Amino acid sequence: MEDMAKLDEHFQNMHTELTSSVRTEDTHKGEQETTLAEATKMIQEAQQLENQASKAHADYLKEYHDTMKKCCDNKNAFLGELCALEKLRGELFKMEGVEATIQDCEVSDWTDAQCTKECEGGAQERTRSVIAHTINGTKCPPMRQD
Repeated sequence: MEDMAKLDEHFQNMHTELTSSVRTEDTHKGEQETTLAEATKMIQEAQQLENQASKAHADYLKEYHDTMKKCCDNKNAFLGELCALEKLRGELFKMEGVEATIQDCEVSDWTDAQCTKECEGGAQERTRSVIAHTINGTKCPPMRQD
């Protein structure tokens, strides 16, 4: 009987310890599930932001390509018109019996001077120079911009 009482007490102690251990693990499991749920929510929010950013990027890229195509089409149309106008101009000179020496003014690209202020409210001068002077052609555009 005494041995049985000792075994019963031993098993009761083990049961108490195991029950306490299970409660502790259940608490830990609950904390980990909460952390997992928060992390899952953060991942979902990040994926939504990524999807929105990807869509915005695709929209901007399409707009960029559309604008560039329109720009190139306009440039090509203007170059075609310019070529046609140069031919017409030459023909008009020939019709008047004038030697057609035509040189339009050609200018360099803009050169930007240093800005007067590093931040807000400064001014920057831009200049360019004449590469070829006009001979019976178009006048030179402004050489300076403020």
